[in-house]
Amino acid sequence: MRKFTLILILLLTNIFVFAQTLSIDFQLNTNANAKTKNHLNWTLKSTANTTTTVTTTKDFFDAVSSASKKHSTKELREVYIDSKSKKQAMPKGLYTLLLFAVSSPEFLQNDDLKISSQGKKLTIQFIHRGIAYKISTNEKGYFDFSERTDAENGFYIAKDIAENEKGIFSLKADFVTEGTDKNQMQNADWTKFTFENDSFDKDIDLAFAGKLKTSYKNGILKIKGKLTKKVPVQPKADEENKKCR
Repeated sequence: MRKFTLILILLLTNIFVFAQTLSIDFQLNTNANAKTKNHLNWTLKSTANTTTTVTTTKDFFDAVSSASKKHSTKELREVYIDSKSKKQAMPKGLYTLLLFAVSSPEFLQNDDLKISSQGKKLTIQFIHRGIAYKISTNEKGYFDFSERTDAENGFYIAKDIAENEKGIFSLKADFVTEGTDKNQMQNADWTKFTFENDSFDKDIDLAFAGKLKTSYKNGILKIKGKLTKKVPVQPKADEENKKCR
């Protein structure tokens, strides 16, 4: 009995030995010849047993190196992909969108980034490295992972839409608007894409949940908020294969 009790205590303790919170402050100016600077500021707070570490990164695009000044491309990937399980802990579309703030402005055109608004609700779409992303906030302008962290978060992804020739991507014939250049992502026919839910890996132990507030005014996109790793709510069986066109 004592052995069983000890094991139970250890199991209960292990549930709470690790916690992680990601705070995000993102700004992207989509205007040509933009004067307002882009930035991606993020803080990662991690607690393991009784030890807490806090790392804050204030990042932007460095024209000299043609990369993120503080290496967010690599460092944030180690948050998006869980360091232990090597599984996806948040939508790939969110990670990729955040990197626009620390990338060359030419990617806005090359990836055909488009943002539309209806009241506070935003719809964002782009194509990066042969993958199409379609992202929507809720009616209040939030990316909301708070109630459910599964497919109902507004992130969708369409893979295998382009050919990859030594890192150069061109649209596959089935997805090019007739009579246009397949090498230009703005020539994609989005009506032909088949989207699937973009979320965490379904068998991951902990996934990021929370709310991120967005706004889009005068061509400037802002995203701000906190996400905390929690035990994910998995999609119902009839939602796992849900498709969006």
